[in-house]
Amino acid sequence: MDLPKFNETFLPILDVLKNEEAISGRELIRRVEEKFYSKRPQELLDQTIKSGERLIENRIAWGKSYLKKGGLVHYPQRGYVQITEKGKVATPESISLETLQAENTGSGLNGTYLSLNVQARGQVLNNLSHAILRQ
Repeated sequence: MDLPKFNETFLPILDVLKNEEAISGRELIRRVEEKFYSKRPQELLDQTIKSGERLIENRIAWGKSYLKKGGLVHYPQRGYVQITEKGKVATPESISLETLQAENTGSGLNGTYLSLNVQARGQVLNNLSHAILRQ
């Protein structure tokens, strides 16, 4: 059993937010992990990325980010997330990675970034991280 890919967290995130409550990003991560992934082996849940952040938290955060870009969640205030009307009626077919990318390609940096394949996005993020650390 592996950890979910970030796009596999879309439905769990929307499920946690379905009551329309605005919750903090940290609380969202905690609830998603507890409800959907807590039965995974602890050594999986403890995996970290280079920055020290737990991999499961990173993937849920990326899932939230993609859902925002797709208009399924919004940030009513800094640090908080809430489901939108579009998110409430979303079906598994309507929130695949491909559909979210298709809705966001074509204009601006976000469209360019989202149209890149996963390996290329990883390289972009790696380059940005190195640039920030050098400052």
